[in-house]
Amino acid sequence: MRYLLLLIHLFFILFSNAQEINELIRKAGEVYNETPAKSLEYCQEAENLAKKNNNSEYTGRIATCKARYYILVTDFERANIEINKALEFYQAKGDSAGLIHAMGRKALLLDKMGEKQAAHKYLLDLIEIQRRVKDYYGLVANLNNLSLDFRSETKLDSFKITLDELETLKPHFEPEDHYFFYQNLGAYYRYAGKYELAAVKLSQGLKVAEDLKMTDSKATCLMLMAQAYRMNKQFDVAEKYARESYVFSQENELIYEELEALQELVKAFEEQGRYQEAFSYFKKEVEVQNEIFDLQKIQKVKQMEARLELAEKEKTIANQEAEIKEEKLEKAEAQNRIVQMWGVILIVVLLLVFILFVYFRTRKLNATIKAQKKEVEIKSLNLEEALSNIEDSLEYSKLIQSAMLPPRENFKSTFEDSFILFKPKDIVSGAFYWMETAASVELRVPSENLAPRSSKQNTVLFAAADCTGHGVPGAMVSMVCHEALNKVVKEYNIQEPAKILDRVRDLVVETFEKNKNLNDGMDISLIQLHEDAGSFNSLSYAGAHNSIYIFRKGNPDEFQEKEGVIVLPFEGSDSYLIELKADKQPIGRFEKAVPFTQKSIDLKEGDAIYMFSDGYADQFGGDKGKKIKTSNFKKLLHSIHDKQMLDQGNELARFLDKWMSWEDKEGNTSSFEQIDDVCVIGIRI
Repeated sequence: MRYLLLLIHLFFILFSNAQEINELIRKAGEVYNETPAKSLEYCQEAENLAKKNNNSEYTGRIATCKARYYILVTDFERANIEINKALEFYQAKGDSAGLIHAMGRKALLLDKMGEKQAAHKYLLDLIEIQRRVKDYYGLVANLNNLSLDFRSETKLDSFKITLDELETLKPHFEPEDHYFFYQNLGAYYRYAGKYELAAVKLSQGLKVAEDLKMTDSKATCLMLMAQAYRMNKQFDVAEKYARESYVFSQENELIYEELEALQELVKAFEEQGRYQEAFSYFKKEVEVQNEIFDLQKIQKVKQMEARLELAEKEKTIANQEAEIKEEKLEKAEAQNRIVQMWGVILIVVLLLVFILFVYFRTRKLNATIKAQKKEVEIKSLNLEEALSNIEDSLEYSKLIQSAMLPPRENFKSTFEDSFILFKPKDIVSGAFYWMETAASVELRVPSENLAPRSSKQNTVLFAAADCTGHGVPGAMVSMVCHEALNKVVKEYNIQEPAKILDRVRDLVVETFEKNKNLNDGMDISLIQLHEDAGSFNSLSYAGAHNSIYIFRKGNPDEFQEKEGVIVLPFEGSDSYLIELKADKQPIGRFEKAVPFTQKSIDLKEGDAIYMFSDGYADQFGGDKGKKIKTSNFKKLLHSIHDKQMLDQGNELARFLDKWMSWEDKEGNTSSFEQIDDVCVIGIRI
């Protein structure tokens, strides 16, 4: 009878413990959204209780519960350990529902770790299992996730097939599933160019978000509707929804959705040519991006603090567990003296073991915390050193790039009345200028007369180039293009501008052909000046996107226009502009590439030649925050072309500085950042 009572008592304890474990796991799920750290505490309490009673039935649920928290705080190593533990447990038990749950966690983990292909494969395996066991509610959620994968890869056929399958599962939708279905269906129609259908589906999604009070989803849906209307050129409606998304995001402190709304507003204004408003909202976009960056830094610090706090809480939980055990033993003593006697003996032994365990565990945790603290300090120092090294490297790169440019004194000795305005956006530049003096050769020089003339002449080759990008990427491309110019002229002995550009293009394309994703290259204006009897009397030119200007005194009717060469008179002026047009193709990979064309004209004494990159004309500024533009750049050059070239360079630099730091009549200043490398060169014949 005594042993029967003991067995009944033990059964009661085990049943009670099972209920307590279930309750702890339930609480963990309940508090997860508001206090994730508390959720982990409940999971650990459930795990400790299960271990104490040798109860392995809850291994899978506890492991997935803990993994959820570790994924949140980006402790991917611990998360992976817990998920693998759950997968092994459910596979051994043949528990399909548990296996599906654990596989969902695994797919999410792989996605967070950036393993997109592995996450996608896991998701496909999970969906196949859910179809087999007819887990329709879980299948809906994962098909929505699968459609997002196909959307990001722009696989429209697969995207539509997945949405069609979701359509058949509507009876199994949870309320919020309707929103994500309409959002993804709207995205499909937007990619397919069916913008009106996209707007209809997104409107349905917006209604679901409003009914269910899905705050962040409502902000996103408003932005997506603005995007659909903008792509359909319905700018008024697009602006309305974008503004509504922006205001709603601000009111509800949805900073990421606020950034998306601002980006959509900037695109809408740019496509309408409303550049001042676009720039105004672009500044707000930059402010929000900086705020997000600051929040991300704070979040990283909080995650590190959470990990340290977790270690301390593990010690506290261990101590609390010892107290709970003592309380339970005291209750058991009141119920049965025999159980009390053996329980006391058992608890003393366990307590001694546990104290030793806690002691060594605490010592190990303290050592780990100290090591982590030291590691953080070392990484901070390494980061400071790395930043310093980067700055030093950029300054040294600037010296290397400066050495690549022709010396100013050589340029001055060749062109006595000249200037070079070279203003990189960053420390190093994607723009450069280049000069090479060729030896005396017998040349057949094309002229404006019907017959070409032949003479023994010296020639000077000069170029102003602008490579893809600016800063370090642009500088690297500029080194490739500069080397190609030197090679074509010095090694291949090619001197005609058009043929030089054809061969340079071949070398640049050959350099980047190993990576089909690289479409880098350069825009360039290249001239060949022919010297006869100590003066330059003719010019040959070829260009990729970059034209050249020549201001000449006299009557524009005297100059006969020809293909690629146009004349622009200025009212009330004794000078006119000759523009040599560039070919509309770059030096680089281009689908419709053709040989470059060459233009030639005779020069007159007093002619002012200008070569330039697009950085000057494209600079934002002034009272309306707009670009200078090519037409205004021509007028500016006309207003100063009679001055000494050195004075002209100074005038251009002063105008650019004033344009970027505009001051209105009330004394209010608008500052504009330099957007590209600037290179302008002037030569007087």
